Amino acid sequence: MKNLFSIQLFIAINLCSSIIFASKNEMASISNIKNVIVFNKGVNVQRYGNVTLKKGDNIIYIQELSPYLANESIQFLMKSNKVIINSVSKEMNYLGIPNHLSNDVKLLNDSLLKTKENLRLANVAMEVYNQEKDLLNENKSVLKLSKEFIIDDLMDLTDFFRERMLDVEGKISNTNKEIAKTNKTIQNIERQINALNSKAKNQYSNVVIQVTSEVNKNIDYELSYNINNRAGWKPCYDIRVDKIHDSVNITYKAEMYQNTNEEWEDIKISLSTGNLNQSNNAPSFNPNYLYANNYYKSRVSSSPSPRYDKYEGTAATANLDVGMAMEDDIMEVSSSSADFTTVDFSGTQIQYDIGLPYSITSSNKSLFIEIQKVNLFATYDYYSYPKMDKDVFLMCHLNSIAQQNFLSGEAQLFFEGKSVGKTYLDPLSTKKTIDLSLSRDLSIIAQRKPIKKLSIETKIGDKVKQERTFEVTLKNNKQERVTVKLVDQIPVSNDKSINVELLESSEGKLTKNNGKLTWLIELEPNTSVTKSFSYVIKYPEDKHVYGL
Repeated sequence: MKNLFSIQLFIAINLCSSIIFASKNEMASISNIKNVIVFNKGVNVQRYGNVTLKKGDNIIYIQELSPYLANESIQFLMKSNKVIINSVSKEMNYLGIPNHLSNDVKLLNDSLLKTKENLRLANVAMEVYNQEKDLLNENKSVLKLSKEFIIDDLMDLTDFFRERMLDVEGKISNTNKEIAKTNKTIQNIERQINALNSKAKNQYSNVVIQVTSEVNKNIDYELSYNINNRAGWKPCYDIRVDKIHDSVNITYKAEMYQNTNEEWEDIKISLSTGNLNQSNNAPSFNPNYLYANNYYKSRVSSSPSPRYDKYEGTAATANLDVGMAMEDDIMEVSSSSADFTTVDFSGTQIQYDIGLPYSITSSNKSLFIEIQKVNLFATYDYYSYPKMDKDVFLMCHLNSIAQQNFLSGEAQLFFEGKSVGKTYLDPLSTKKTIDLSLSRDLSIIAQRKPIKKLSIETKIGDKVKQERTFEVTLKNNKQERVTVKLVDQIPVSNDKSINVELLESSEGKLTKNNGKLTWLIELEPNTSVTKSFSYVIKYPEDKHVYGL
């Protein structure tokens, strides 16, 4: 009787639990990414989905989200005024897709299956060849035991066995090589799969939403959240000059990465110059108290350090519609993402909306996206500093690019279709022009030499006087007129007892604070020009002067 009562009690408890559990409608939902806003460090992900709610309490589990999403940044919206959102939270999910690098691994697995099938066929062929070889070896005894063959028949059989054995041995050798090569390929594919699997974080998170619905209804929802430091971009540039005297083409690009553990498939991407993790709170004012280091110190309160609150919440993004004028006189063979990019400028940050959809897997690989293309007027001349380098350099000069709303970044420089090095573009520089070195021009020759007969050293009282003279020659072997900026220098003294004086400079311009001598020379075709300069150094005889 006692056992029967226990069983009835157990059933009753479970029945009550089932009724309570059934009163809440629990459902799993897989959402789709609508678009992402990638910041210099961090990303805001915007998703959408659909669920069927029942009247009363509902619990929604939005699954397969990045484990790195910031809980405090979650924003959830249901498109119905018949639903009350009670709570939103994040929970870890370790039972997601076995391998989130599924696209890469799927391709490798397909390749592995095909390669293993090729290995199976090669082993089958090897078995057939070995059996044929054994059969030939067994039948060679016919030649030894049979006495019925005439000479011609015997020769024919000998030729047959020889040809067949050579053919079979050749196929066995080739098949062995094929098997060895295929085994090596299988090992390489398996290593690559293992490497990808080792990088895969089989962790996900769910966003859990508890809502109360007034009706039974299928409702759309929107979800957004931030992921810090797992995605980002930095600016970079391609600067192209097709030929001298042409305008300069600048392609503004974003080097972007994402390893959020989410797959971005066919989505819209926006790039923001804002900082997702930077506080937007202005620092508060605190008085700056002074105190003396004596017994009065205890009467005066020291100033507290300014308080800067750490901020990891969502970043507000403005929906602005201010277009940027872009020059596009460039003849393009094919279009790029820059042709589909719009620019929103809020005055504090810039957002580039890429009109083309992108698919980006979660990995450590970088992706380059073209943002803007501009065509800028440029001037050209030549630069020579023969004391440091005997070659003459073709220079390109641009006006300041501050009005282009660019960010500072590395630039790859191309001249006449070839890469000629790297430079750095700083739109915030106070310089009026940007100077780019394009190439060494060997058709202009520079030569610098000291004139020994004019370089003398004398002693006057307790001082030493050294006079130095140098001669610099430029020769233009081109068939066109060129402008060359020639640079040399005289020493600069930081010691009052050492005096440096320029005696003669062939009309060169001297910058006194750094000793720079500059000539702007117009050189006609197949002509040369020579510039000389002299300077004198005076210093006490008890001093040894370095850097002469």
